[in-house]
Amino acid sequence: MILFRQHVYVGVIDALHVLLQHQTKLYVVHIGVVSEEFFYQQTLHRWGNLALISLSSPAPIVDLCVLALRDPRAGWKPADGAPVDIGKAVARLLSEKAEMLEEYVSLVIRDDAIVALPQLVDGYVPPLNALPLFTLRLVSHVRWDAEEPCFESLARLLASLYRVDEIGVLDQDESSQAPAQDCAVNETGCSSTWTIQHLLLPSIRRAYEPPIEQASNHTVVQVASTEQLYKIFERC
Repeated sequence: MILFRQHVYVGVIDALHVLLQHQTKLYVVHIGVVSEEFFYQQTLHRWGNLALISLSSPAPIVDLCVLALRDPRAGWKPADGAPVDIGKAVARLLSEKAEMLEEYVSLVIRDDAIVALPQLVDGYVPPLNALPLFTLRLVSHVRWDAEEPCFESLARLLASLYRVDEIGVLDQDESSQAPAQDCAVNETGCSSTWTIQHLLLPSIRRAYEPPIEQASNHTVVQVASTEQLYKIFERC
């Protein structure tokens, strides 16, 4: 899909869609779906060679799991056991896998806490509000019993953490966005729209290989052609 290699960013439409232009055509793109697939590909392409994002303070695995179990998506029931006990079991397993996680995907665990995440795109920091559920799912969603399924499921899980889940509504007001020169120094203080335009989409332009189904499953939808718009204006 040549759109992603040669697009021009137009703007944000809503919490999950952006508008891109390729030549004379305009497309609505589901940035959540595209970003998740892109981060999956980046994880595999950079496997074993990822830089680190150091957290400002360690994130204890037990605490993350307790938070995650409050999320309805976790599916926790009292019969499953106390959240703290589940968190301790997760911490034990991840501590056993810590060396492998650090070597292959730069997920660093020290003293039962996450201290660093992989840098999948330079300057891009994942939405850390998704970290608790991600931590819990490292046990429930990763196939630890076989190498290839393990790598595949781990890459998919990382992609789900890094995907753009929601473009901030306030960020759609350009007056609230940080100037480009400020964001270049401190990306974490930038608006999500700035991050998408100046960090994520340029990386997608260079390296994304879109699955063919994205052309037909409403991930990418052509909404206008400038030639048609010109004809309409000419009749007015």
